[in-house]
Amino acid sequence: MEWTALISTVAGGAIATLSAGALEFWRWKRQRVDQNIENRRVLYGSYLAVLSSTRHTCSWLARATELAPTERAKAVWDAYEHCLGRRYEIQIMAPLSVVEAADDTHHAMRAMCMAVEVGVTSDDEEYTRLRQAYKDAHTSLRRAMRCDLGSEP
Repeated sequence: MEWTALISTVAGGAIATLSAGALEFWRWKRQRVDQNIENRRVLYGSYLAVLSSTRHTCSWLARATELAPTERAKAVWDAYEHCLGRRYEIQIMAPLSVVEAADDTHHAMRAMCMAVEVGVTSDDEEYTRLRQAYKDAHTSLRRAMRCDLGSEP
């Protein structure tokens, strides 16, 4: 038996094994990145949905002037409560640009809820100002989320 044939066979096997291992590593890494992006996409969608629901409730309560103050306060904070858990998930999973935008949006939402709680109505100048501040923060949040997910340059 020739040594060159044996060495060539062993070298070929080593090269095949190493290249298969490297290929599998890169495939695993790509899948992991794709899964992280998908997890953030689902989280972002969920957070935006909760914010939308809370904003809708605040808007409805700002128009519902016949509600008693205690009913209004309970309804607004019941709606707001759902934003908290998703916000903490954002703080753990998202990059800093999204976290900062989410915090700004959260603070704007909280300010709007606090105003509605104390009786500010949709006809008040204060409500219009707070709603616009929320819209601006929300637009920045969506832009940061799209950028993080690679949907926008």
